[in-house]
Amino acid sequence: AAGADVFVEKPLATTVADAQRVVAAAKQYGRKLVIGYILRHHPSWVRLIEEARKLGGPYVFRMNLNQQSSGPTWETHKALMQTTSPIVDCGVHYLDVMLQITDATPVQVRGMGVRLSDEIDAKMYNYG
Repeated sequence: AAGADVFVEKPLATTVADAQRVVAAAKQYGRKLVIGYILRHHPSWVRLIEEARKLGGPYVFRMNLNQQSSGPTWETHKALMQTTSPIVDCGVHYLDVMLQITDATPVQVRGMGVRLSDEIDAKMYNYG
């Protein structure tokens, strides 16, 4: 209702009825609604964080992602990039990993996107 697009992590809501209200509001106001998924509670993810903490304290994380592929996978990635960028799709998860490993508050977060394909919208990027 405030005119903002919304990014929310799973669960979208605690009941089906509440989730349907969130989706209906996004449609009613013509806003984007992106539901993310962070594997915080998956056993392999929990183990990864435990092992990473043993390595010592990182001070800088650099995340690099390149949404390039081929064949049917590229078609899937192009479809994803019609609505959301790789930094939104994946970058939030990378940031979350850093937060879990360090138990720290970020001092600064920056992102940069570059369009490396003519097959995607001129306003979209596939490298971050």
